[in-house]
Amino acid sequence: MFSTSSLAVGVHTITAVYGGDATFADSTSAPLAQTVNSTLTLLVSPATNIASIGNPGGPFSPSSFQYQLSATSGSVNYSISGLPAWLDVSAASGTVTTSATTITFTVNSNANGLAAGGYNATISFTNATNGQGNQTRSATLTVNSGGAAAPAPRTWVSGIGNDNNDCTPTAPCKTFAGAITKTAAGGEINCLDHAGYGGLTIDKSISTVCDYGEAGVLVSGTDGIVVNAAATDNVVLKGLDIDGTNSGLHGVSIIAGGVVFVIRCTIPHFTQNGLNMTSSSPGARAFILDSTISFNGGGVNVQGSGVSNVAAVVNTLIDGNTGFAVQASGAGNIVAVAKSILINSPTGISLVSGGTALSFGPANIVAGAGAFTSTNPFR
Repeated sequence: MFSTSSLAVGVHTITAVYGGDATFADSTSAPLAQTVNSTLTLLVSPATNIASIGNPGGPFSPSSFQYQLSATSGSVNYSISGLPAWLDVSAASGTVTTSATTITFTVNSNANGLAAGGYNATISFTNATNGQGNQTRSATLTVNSGGAAAPAPRTWVSGIGNDNNDCTPTAPCKTFAGAITKTAAGGEINCLDHAGYGGLTIDKSISTVCDYGEAGVLVSGTDGIVVNAAATDNVVLKGLDIDGTNSGLHGVSIIAGGVVFVIRCTIPHFTQNGLNMTSSSPGARAFILDSTISFNGGGVNVQGSGVSNVAAVVNTLIDGNTGFAVQASGAGNIVAVAKSILINSPTGISLVSGGTALSFGPANIVAGAGAFTSTNPFR
């Protein structure tokens, strides 16, 4: 009796020798081949899990996932179990060798009928030959509420987002218009990446803040941002590139609202005005800070009848507008300018029908026709 438990992997030849006696002569048996195989282990790669996300009715992304199955040597029978109803597999069982076989999991049409929520399962890869190398992977399907959730205090947009999403960091919306309906009054829209997010009409207190990326508002034949909110609402536009492509009307049009802040924005290429303030709300104010308003029909226009609209322009370049740099039209309407440059327009300061333009501090640089109503110390 021979023990093979300690033999190395490979082929071993065993020869039996019989000792002779008075009856039989010495003899040697024919060689016996003993093959010691390596452990037949099932290999599964990659080690990542299955995770897909989408809205009710789909689509879900990613929609498919691939794994490679192989054996350390020889061949291994495998089986796959634990599949949820929303996931199909290309081959639930079979035989694999040392050459990898690709197995594909696909989110199927059953997922389209699932309600909003999270769905989890554990998928088992089993070595049906000897149990060596059994593995598991988790499978998660996240069904968004598809906009049915209550408006959030903070929402997110991305160039690769979808307006059917809930506007979360992991499921962002694609446009400002898509995000504002899912943002609570007094809330904030943020940008995840450099992209164009389209025009926007604002009807409530909200902040649109994109400090850390190129947030484009590219429009043609219309206004870029329209503010038509209540007299008690505050609006913040921060870090936006609002471009009229030489055919847009106004860059920022303030029809009604309390206070509008335009901070670190660029507003070029509108056929009418970069910022046009015609608010019907008594005492409406606009603050333009650290911005550039250039190559429009007019720069900043403040006008109204029976109201007192005020726009303050601070540390801002207003350059190359074909009509005027700043204009105040109508009694009680005021443009106040501090630490700013108003150049390359035929009219630097335009005052119409009793409008007022105030200069604060000596740092303003103004070229073109017109003059401030008064100059005041900057405190």
